[in-house]
Amino acid sequence: MPEQPFGGAFGPFEELVGKLFTGLEQGFVEPERDREPIPTAAWLAGYASLYWHAADEWYDEDEQVFAHLTDPYTRVDIRPTSRHLVVRAGDVVVAESRRPTVLNETGLPARWYVPADEVRVPLKPSATSMRCPYKGRSSYWTVRLPGGGELVDAAWSYPEPLPESSRIAGLVCFRHDELTVLVDGEPA
Repeated sequence: MPEQPFGGAFGPFEELVGKLFTGLEQGFVEPERDREPIPTAAWLAGYASLYWHAADEWYDEDEQVFAHLTDPYTRVDIRPTSRHLVVRAGDVVVAESRRPTVLNETGLPARWYVPADEVRVPLKPSATSMRCPYKGRSSYWTVRLPGGGELVDAAWSYPEPLPESSRIAGLVCFRHDELTVLVDGEPA
């Protein structure tokens, strides 16, 4: 490994930064220089910024990366469970399962996924879609409640998740201010 100016050796992060600056020097990457930093980051004035959306593609080694680079200290664990899961909107049971799947991701609350056939209210596809570098591309749904109420983007699924998250393929997860998720009768 190449040596750092103050001793030691470069690690993977430093190598990535080195490649990035090599790209800048050779004109492969064009930084934004005309933006002023937000007031709380005034110390960044005069520095160039690289924005994720400004690049056509990002790679980590030879693998294309989506959404953002993965963090080696982040973990995603997906486990099937027999716990009793109920999703409610007031008195309306939106979904109920005794075979949910729990997804635990470092730094985030547990997310509870249910098979689509255990959703009790209609779901309307939404135009919203997001990308996660750990799970893949999500599709969002609007929850349609009895009486005509709708909870926009209150549910999502990963129809074709990345291989490491294949256990949530086609399952549905819920999150919205007007929903309550209960696991064994306790708020999740």
